[in-house]
Amino acid sequence: MSPNAHYAKSGRSGMFDASRELRPRLVRSLAKKIVRPLTEVRALLKTLVRRACPCISTSCPKPSHRNSVPFSLREALVYVAPAPIEKLRGRSVFLAGSIEQGKAVPWQADMIHQLSHIECTIFNPRRDDWDPNWEQRKSNPLFKEQVDWELDCQERADVIAMNFDPKTTSPITLLELGLFADARAAEGTKLVVCCPDGYFRKGNVEIVCDRYGIEMVESFEMLVKRVQERLAEVADVTGEIKEQGLESPKDMLPTA
Repeated sequence: MSPNAHYAKSGRSGMFDASRELRPRLVRSLAKKIVRPLTEVRALLKTLVRRACPCISTSCPKPSHRNSVPFSLREALVYVAPAPIEKLRGRSVFLAGSIEQGKAVPWQADMIHQLSHIECTIFNPRRDDWDPNWEQRKSNPLFKEQVDWELDCQERADVIAMNFDPKTTSPITLLELGLFADARAAEGTKLVVCCPDGYFRKGNVEIVCDRYGIEMVESFEMLVKRVQERLAEVADVTGEIKEQGLESPKDMLPTA
């Protein structure tokens, strides 16, 4: 039955209006064409702002952990990947550990919140504008920039706080544990590892930490406590540094 015959049979007057049927489709199509570019522009603006202002303040959300450490001063300097490292404040810590394309709990924000009263520099690889659809190959400049930033900052950091989320597999964290579980890292008290019960490769992590003399704790709260203490221990050895400027990108390279 044709549309016009249907209208005649049902007693409705008027011809079939094709535009009435096509209008919703047209609106949806136009909306997609408008919203998608706006989303891409928003992500681009976030990246540009972060690169223009690499020293992000520590205005982080309140931690979800109950045993949060109260603080009165905000003295930490926080860098979020892939911001260039232009200066350092005090001792430095890299937040290594589970991210897994955003599946892991946002423990980095909790850690920053609880270290923010300490005069230190925090390197945070977890970024809001990360795109999981990026091709993860060396040939992709965006991906390579992220990985190089993480490796440079881990090599430079005085402390590496490594957290394994039991709900993830975290293969990159395992790779980084192997990379820094050497004599140099162990002697320098660089790594503090948190591997709770439930992580599917906890046995491997335990054995590696035991073999290389790396401290391992069982809870996030203990990780926070030990990182705070490690930063204080490093300060006793290296001395307090109020603020250190970096003159060139070469200063980011690890010393032999």
